[in-house]
Amino acid sequence: MGIDKGERFNREDVFVDYPYETVMFRWDFKEKKIYRKFYGEAESLESVPHENRLFNESLLNGEEITAAEYLIGKNA
Repeated sequence: MGIDKGERFNREDVFVDYPYETVMFRWDFKEKKIYRKFYGEAESLESVPHENRLFNESLLNGEEITAAEYLIGKNA
C-alpha cells in the first residue's frame, strides 16, 4: 500500500523504508526537502530532488517507519 503525500506532508516529517532498494527516506516538512539513507550508511548531507525515482517508488511500494527506526538504520 502506498503512502499518501497529501496534507500530511505539510505538517509532519515522514519516514519511509524501501527494502527492495535497501534505502530509507526522510521527508522534512519544515525544509520541504527529502533526505536519503542507504542501508549501512549515514544520511545524505544533500537533499534529493522531489522527482527522485527511488523516493517516488518508495512512496508507492515502501512502508512507513518511525523516526527512531530511521535513525537506527539497517545494515546492508
